[in-house]
Amino acid sequence: IYDSTNNDNKHFRIFLSASTDGTSPINIEFATTATTSSYSLGATTLTTSSIADSKWHHYAITMVSQSTGIKTRLFVDSKLSKEQVVSSPWDDIKTATNGVVSAIGAKVANSLGDGQLISSSIDEFRFWKSERTGEEIGRNWFVNIGGGTDDSLDNIDLGVYFKFNEGITLTSSTDSIILDYSGRLSNGNFIGY
Repeated sequence: IYDSTNNDNKHFRIFLSASTDGTSPINIEFATTATTSSYSLGATTLTTSSIADSKWHHYAITMVSQSTGIKTRLFVDSKLSKEQVVSSPWDDIKTATNGVVSAIGAKVANSLGDGQLISSSIDEFRFWKSERTGEEIGRNWFVNIGGGTDDSLDNIDLGVYFKFNEGITLTSSTDSIILDYSGRLSNGNFIGY
């Protein structure tokens, strides 16, 4: 679903797993060149069947570094599915000084997806620079939100906001750009448009 890496060789991934028994479909992975730690997100009632039920669902994952590890929470349709503290080979969650390369729907490999693609519809993607509370997720999971700008502090912690609704101009070089509505100008590129 989401893959990110930086110049410090730290790697973070949120991925779907199609296990034979249908359990643990949403997972996170933290990795360095030496160590990889993977964890299942979601309660035992979250299965591959409940994800692939032909209905629209909203998934929100929060993570925050704390002294005992990284606290992760998964919300499904604004309801908390699971909260846990996991260990990571990283000391904290932060970006490298030279930036981060990320991909939605594919793995990062030389800044491009490497063929492991997700087949689904994604309505929006929001990346916050601070942890969202259950109340904030419940209040905003089904509505568009405004981004911050140079002269406005609205949603200043909204790092990236892709709405995927720019329309079609029939010019591939224009249509392949995914606009960032956070006010941070972190536009994305649709690879293989």
